[in-house]
Amino acid sequence: MSVRINGTTGVTTPNLTATTKVTTADLANTGNYNGGQLGNRNLVINGAMVFDQRNSASAISSLGQYTTYTLDRWQYYSDQAGKFSFQQNQSSVTPPAGFTKYLGLTSLSAYSLGANETVSISQHVEGFNCAQLNWGTSNAKTVSLSFWVRSSLTGTFSGVLAGGQNYIYTYDISSANTWEYKTITVPGSTTGTWNTGNTSGVRVFFTLGYGSGQVGTANAWQSADFAASGSVQVIGTSGATFQITGVQLEVGNTATPFEHKSYGDELVKCQRYYEIIGNWSSTSQFYAFPIFKARSMSIGIPVHFRVQKRATPSITSYDRLGTTTGVFTQISNGTNLAIQYGPSSDVNGVYRTQHATQPVSVTESAYGLKITVDAEL
Repeated sequence: MSVRINGTTGVTTPNLTATTKVTTADLANTGNYNGGQLGNRNLVINGAMVFDQRNSASAISSLGQYTTYTLDRWQYYSDQAGKFSFQQNQSSVTPPAGFTKYLGLTSLSAYSLGANETVSISQHVEGFNCAQLNWGTSNAKTVSLSFWVRSSLTGTFSGVLAGGQNYIYTYDISSANTWEYKTITVPGSTTGTWNTGNTSGVRVFFTLGYGSGQVGTANAWQSADFAASGSVQVIGTSGATFQITGVQLEVGNTATPFEHKSYGDELVKCQRYYEIIGNWSSTSQFYAFPIFKARSMSIGIPVHFRVQKRATPSITSYDRLGTTTGVFTQISNGTNLAIQYGPSSDVNGVYRTQHATQPVSVTESAYGLKITVDAEL
């Protein structure tokens, strides 16, 4: 297909009518066509809630205090422990058309938060990925947030885009236990300091509860507020449910259909922040490593990550069953050998010096372990 570019009238393609044009001003503002680039336009990772490396879709009966990761890249935060349960596809609700998974939460009691307490689901967008927004400058770009949401409660709900400033947005759920599609347009922030490196750049919040000291003005950039006054508090109703999927944050003032990336591409994006080495769902599948014997009581274990990590990660090692930390397993007899020293790691891999509590035989054919690699924001 040919494309004709006319500096005066804009860009015209054979499939568009003579009056349908994208002006050069449009291109300067968005860098793309139709308000968002044609590929890789969604700044959110795992917006379709497909990946759950940590839990393998198992139910979590009570989420802890402060930060807990649920599905890949989706962080739960609460100043109080034990207020929500969680599961991928919790309650087996049929997802909206075009989706197979969703993130589901249920309130475990009716709770009134203290003045400065909050509870939310959120995702950090890495600064490298949102640097294109030019937030904090006069060239700040408008973004569109879109998602599918379902709740047992109705009314006006809150969320926040946060970073160098906070922007409280609201959306209405009009029908209980019904999937509804929401779009929010947010003008770019022209002030504040916004990270553009490998730290958190923009954070996308969905508010589940807030204290009286966390209330701000909706639809305006401000310093540090969390929710709109009078919006629904999911934590305030025992048994209340909240389900979400199809989350997309993109450049432009119009939300486009959800960008379904390939399964492999999205998994790689998730693994930049968190990776499991060894198969947690199988006791017989683990990471078997070559032996580099240093002396009779120690061996070295080289581990190469599948994906370069965002930053030097924290490493947790387990036995081959994935149940006991700080050990590795001698496969021939199932003996767990203690790790006395931690790893030396970078963003590409780790070389662990594993010291056993008993001599390690050079004639052993296999040792194994499972490892979690965490470089989350």
